[in-house]
Amino acid sequence: MKSPSSPRLLRSARIVAGAGIGAVGLLHLVWATGSSWPSRDADALAEAVLGGSAVRMPASACVVVGAPALVAAAATAGAGGERGLARLTRYAAAGALLGRAAAGGVVAARMLGLGNPGTRFQRLDAIVYRPLCLLLGVAALVSARGADRA
Repeated sequence: MKSPSSPRLLRSARIVAGAGIGAVGLLHLVWATGSSWPSRDADALAEAVLGGSAVRMPASACVVVGAPALVAAAATAGAGGERGLARLTRYAAAGALLGRAAAGGVVAARMLGLGNPGTRFQRLDAIVYRPLCLLLGVAALVSARGADRA
């Protein structure tokens, strides 16, 4: 199967994937410090991101998401070349993001043992989280397939 037909598409995908996944990774690391940014407080953040204000994000969970996201951001941006671990990382990032986009936030919350998320989370998932995961997942996939070019 042929991959991106133009160097411009590959370059654009790598910029989008690297910047977007990097921003997500950095945001999770900011949350690991105890910050509730961009929400007004910890309750509002938990409601928007986890689906309920009674749930809290452990710093360790934020690091477990944030640190690998930064590695994936570097790889999808083109770091590491076109073979081996860098390419595997790009495919893994694409699979995770496309899986999250397909499953949706309600399924993801249940898989994480968070129960049924509230309406604010569900609305944000429908208009922000799922579309962002789809966009970044497709960009990461194009980035991964860049090595397949003839």
